[in-house]
Amino acid sequence: MESLPEHDREILELRHFDGMSNTECAEALHLTQKAASIRYVRALEHLKKQGRPSDIEKIQNLSSENSTLRKKLQEKSETIVSLNDRIGMLSSADLVLKENERLEQSNSELRKKEQNARNEASATVSAVKREYQQKQAELQSSIDAANARERQAQKQIDEESARIDALAESKVSRTKSSLK
Repeated sequence: MESLPEHDREILELRHFDGMSNTECAEALHLTQKAASIRYVRALEHLKKQGRPSDIEKIQNLSSENSTLRKKLQEKSETIVSLNDRIGMLSSADLVLKENERLEQSNSELRKKEQNARNEASATVSAVKREYQQKQAELQSSIDAANARERQAQKQIDEESARIDALAESKVSRTKSSLK
């Protein structure tokens, strides 16, 4: 291939070693597609005219190997893309798991606070009930004492009324006796 003109070697290398299509070769060489095709055909003819079928065979073998390697590279690239997608999904899943763990911890703390609040409320209700019962007992004691004082006062009133009635009757009797 070294004996070929530069533009022939260039088109053959692009097509067979770099695995470019005719359109890609045309763009790389700033040619039309038709001009790139003609240059490629002429390069192959020059190679044949030089009577070196082994070069053509080598080019074809290298081109075939290059094509196989490109396919493998494409497959590896697709595998890498797929693995990157899976890594992204796993990273997202990991973030979800971490957030879930954080939420579970937060829920646990809230449950503890709720239990503490319930305990405090229960203690407060118990204290209020005890205070209510104590006040109720004090009030009942005061009512009982007031009732006892009322009974005592009523007894004194009754006794005083009886004494006044007796005195009044005695005066009425004496007055009747003195009038007679």
